[in-house]
Amino acid sequence: MVINMSTNLTCYFGRGIFVEDEKKVKHFFNSNLNENDDLIDSYSDNSYKKDITKTESGLHLISDGMSGKYLFFGELKYKFNNGFSSILVENETFMYNKLYILSKANEFFSGILNFEEDDIYTMFLPHYH
Repeated sequence: MVINMSTNLTCYFGRGIFVEDEKKVKHFFNSNLNENDDLIDSYSDNSYKKDITKTESGLHLISDGMSGKYLFFGELKYKFNNGFSSILVENETFMYNKLYILSKANEFFSGILNFEEDDIYTMFLPHYH
């Protein structure tokens, strides 16, 4: 039997906490927080839709649910579905400052993960789903 699977690519540009440490990511996925669907949904972006989903805080959680390799928590500025795009990011401004992102991240991950200002990056994130 042959099973064909499709993979979609959504690329994001944003600023926030990026976690690649396998132990930290695994700790999140094994925590009770990961089971709190309402909380997770309140920070989620629908990768299949064209526009970035609006959230109450203005911040988003993007996680690699397929293989558990990373977590991103922060502000999404741009979104490109099914491919890469060239954008000018020199002198890019964001709506939220680093301290706001940091305080919301530490509030969201309270008791599971803790972050400092040096953990915040401006980045381009290819997200397969």
